[in-house]
Amino acid sequence: MKRIKIFYPVFCMLALCLQPSAFMAEGSETPGEPLTVNVQALYDSPERYDGQRVAVTGEVIGDIMSDNEIFWINLKDGDAFIGIVIENADKEKIGHLGSYGIVGDTLRITGKYHVHCEKHMGERDIHAETLEVIRPGEVLDEGIDVKKVLMSFILGILTIIFLVTSHRRAAPQDSGAEPF
Repeated sequence: MKRIKIFYPVFCMLALCLQPSAFMAEGSETPGEPLTVNVQALYDSPERYDGQRVAVTGEVIGDIMSDNEIFWINLKDGDAFIGIVIENADKEKIGHLGSYGIVGDTLRITGKYHVHCEKHMGERDIHAETLEVIRPGEVLDEGIDVKKVLMSFILGILTIIFLVTSHRRAAPQDSGAEPF
């Protein structure tokens, strides 16, 4: 009986030492690290990540929305989007918001994921703890291709000429029948 009392705690300690992942987040290499996931995974397995610290990367798009003290941005990762709640200091780090003709900053957000956030009317969001700009955005240069403009003009003129000449050739023909 005395052996069992000594063996059991030693066995438990040994088991915990051999399995350090019991104290770590899934996908992490060190204790307390956030789970690095893509946004689509948050939608595919919401219960798995709800309440967990996660790290996501994507392009910030749209506008920065404000609720006096906190701010809300939208992060696009592939075809998936998620709202991110940020502080004023983090808002100042963002240089470009993605929209037509503008590529938004690429951000790495670390924070707590909520499937139904009680503070924000049940919305799915991440409350950012850290915001890091990985790559700054840019305004896209949209030049006009002169060859395409010239070709469109030429095709337009040819279309008008074709319509006028085809209309003249198709003169109305009398069928010889009397009207009703």
